[in-house]
Amino acid sequence: MIFYFIIYHIIIKENGYGLNGKTIIIIHEIYGVTGNLLKLKSRLIKKGFSVILPSLYDDNYCGFDEQKSYKKFYDEVGVDKGFKLIDKVITGNADSEIILVGFSVGATIAWLHSADKRISTVIGIYGSRIREYPDITPSAQSYLFFCREKSFDIIPLIDELNKKNNVTACIINGEHGFYSFSGENNKSLITKIDKKIFRILGFNEILF
Repeated sequence: MIFYFIIYHIIIKENGYGLNGKTIIIIHEIYGVTGNLLKLKSRLIKKGFSVILPSLYDDNYCGFDEQKSYKKFYDEVGVDKGFKLIDKVITGNADSEIILVGFSVGATIAWLHSADKRISTVIGIYGSRIREYPDITPSAQSYLFFCREKSFDIIPLIDELNKKNNVTACIINGEHGFYSFSGENNKSLITKIDKKIFRILGFNEILF
């Protein structure tokens, strides 16, 4: 039986419990729940996970204009509210093993939850604002993938993060935000990062 509990348009529990007893919460970036994230969700469900992909927007916004999406996110959501909304989802699934997969600001929100002992694993993709929260001491195994940024040098951040226990941080190819957009080049980058995600989750051979 499937139960839905809605708080601020957030689905707290979705598609029951995973066959493997693990719940993955995917946290979107400023563009909202995009088609590529829905595809990732579908692939993870097929591997036996319970997967929740909530919209942090009250109106379930999804758009691809960077400036408009940035303004909308920080006017209507922001990191603090996003953190609290994801905390509600975590609380609703606390009787399963919880894995967070976040993109950009979603990766920052996932990182802020990495010290929460209810979380087993954090996977963060180009979470550049993690640099604003360097004092987090994660208890969850945290895998952080960064793109090179135009506005600052990401290497010192990666070096500092790799000094922490339970953290593996590295550079990946692609520009910040590539996961939300289509195109042949992005398709290749998305496939590569999907393979990294699935390997972390214990699957070495992934068919796309």
